[in-house]
Amino acid sequence: MHTMRPLMGSPAIDKGGGSGTTDARGIARPFDNPGIANASGGDGRDVGAVEFVFNTAPVITAPATLNIARDTAYVFSGTVSITDNAAVADLLQLTLTATQGSVTLAQLTGLTFSVGDGTSDAAMTFTGTLANINAALSGMTFTPTPAYLGAANIQIGVNDQGHTGDDATVLTDSETVAITVVELPEITLLRDGVENLDGGGDNAYGPAGTAISRVFTIRNDGLSTLNIGAITFSSQNNCTVTLSAAPAATLAPTATTTFSIEITPTTEGAFDFDMQIASDDGDENPYNVHIVGTTSDPVSRDQVLNSDCSTQEGAAGTWALWALACVVILGRRARCSWKWRA
Repeated sequence: MHTMRPLMGSPAIDKGGGSGTTDARGIARPFDNPGIANASGGDGRDVGAVEFVFNTAPVITAPATLNIARDTAYVFSGTVSITDNAAVADLLQLTLTATQGSVTLAQLTGLTFSVGDGTSDAAMTFTGTLANINAALSGMTFTPTPAYLGAANIQIGVNDQGHTGDDATVLTDSETVAITVVELPEITLLRDGVENLDGGGDNAYGPAGTAISRVFTIRNDGLSTLNIGAITFSSQNNCTVTLSAAPAATLAPTATTTFSIEITPTTEGAFDFDMQIASDDGDENPYNVHIVGTTSDPVSRDQVLNSDCSTQEGAAGTWALWALACVVILGRRARCSWKWRA
C-alpha cells in the first residue's frame, strides 16, 4: 500500500502516539512496522486509519402554519427546535424576526445577544450551544400586536458558523412560521355554576349499581362560534359512563349549552374516570376533566332508625355512623357523603 504523509495542521494527523504493536488509537497493528517488532514478532508494512467528521447542516423544526387568538400570547411548547448532528459544544447563531408581534424566549442561560435581549423582541440574534438554544426555544412565546387581526409570522434562521465538523464550511437553515391572528372561540365548562378547569377535576357520589346523573354546561367565552365535537370517556375505574344527552353542535359567543352523563359505579368504594370534550378551541382541545367519587350504601328499607340510633330490631343492632372520605379536587372544594351502617 502506498500512502502520502498529510500536511502539518491537517485534521488527518492523529494526535495520539503509536508503537510497534499498537497504532495511535491503541488498536493492535495487523501488519509489521518495518524495523520494529510488532505483536507477532516480525517486520513488514503498517496500516493506519484516519477518521473525518464532516460538517452537517443544522435543521430547524417548526410548525408551518398556526392560528392564534387576538390579544392572546401563544406558547410554543416543544414545537420549535434545532438539530445538528455535528454540533457538540460549539456555538451556533440563531436569528428570530417577528412581524405583527414579538417573541420572548423561554430562558436566557448561556446565550449571548448581538441584537435584542430575548424578551418581547421583534428581532433578536444570539449565539449559544445547541442545548441552550433548544432550551430557549422550548416554551418561547409569540405575542401578537394588540387588537391586530390578520397575517403575521416568525422567521427563524440558524448558522453553525463553520464550527461543527473537521471542515470549516458555514452551513445554515431557515424556516418561517406563518401565523394568522383570528377571533377564536373559548370553551368553558361548568357544573352547578362552578367552572371546571381544563385538566382539573369534579366529583360524584351514589350507590353501587345505580346510575348517577350529572349535568354540565358549556359556555363560549370567545369571540367566534365554538364548534363542539365528540364527548368521550376513558380510564373508567370501578364504573361505567355514558353520554345521556348531547350538547349543541355549535355555540355562538357568550351562549351556553348543556349535556348530561350517567355514571354507574360497579362496586362499593372509590371510582374515577376521565372525560374529554372535543372542540375547535385554539388551546384546549380536547378539554379534559378527571372525575372521582365514592359509592354510598343506602339503609335497608326494613330498618327504621330510632332517636337513639338503634333499630326496631333491638339494641343489639346498634348503628354506627360512618363518614365517607371527602374528595378534594385541586384544593378548590370538597364534598362529603355520609351513611349509616349496622
